[in-house]
Amino acid sequence: MPNDSDSTSSRPRSEFARAARIPDVMERTLEVVALVEELAAPLGIHPVIVGGMAVYFWTESEEFQTHDIDVVMPRGHAAAPPRGVRGHGS
Repeated sequence: MPNDSDSTSSRPRSEFARAARIPDVMERTLEVVALVEELAAPLGIHPVIVGGMAVYFWTESEEFQTHDIDVVMPRGHAAAPPRGVRGHGS
């Protein structure tokens, strides 16, 4: 029988898997960003999208399409990233 942490971690996994099936790149990316914000908000963390992804959102131009999401957040929230998430310099 799964414990609470198993069911807690399976929901985000299923939501990310659902987002991965969205065919439109912009819509899929926005959904992933929304999921990250949703997971971070209860911790008092509100990441801000920067870099190429921010330019892509603002211009909606394929010319600036990127395949990573760069975020910044207050330094006080710095911690080891969750398993599977690469931090700066990884």
